[in-house]
Amino acid sequence: MSLLLEYCAEEQGCFNGGECMTAKTVGSKILSVSCKCPSGFVGHYCEVALVSDSLTGSNGGGIAAIIIVTMLLVLLLVVIGYYYARRSAISS
Repeated sequence: MSLLLEYCAEEQGCFNGGECMTAKTVGSKILSVSCKCPSGFVGHYCEVALVSDSLTGSNGGGIAAIIIVTMLLVLLLVVIGYYYARRSAISS
């Protein structure tokens, strides 16, 4: 069986600027439709946008890392405060 790759008809197209291709048999029966998605999109029809680069970005996830470290420090301070409050309540 020979396969032909062709561009999709407009009604079978991909979202978000994806490039659509169909795989057909020599008898023109469509076997599959696939999309080559542009950067920032995934999914069978490029319908899913990836997380914005502003959070994970080219700076190695700087903003997300700062948020996580800040949350961990706050949690640590709460645990230390609880420990000292409990210790002083026991010694009183």
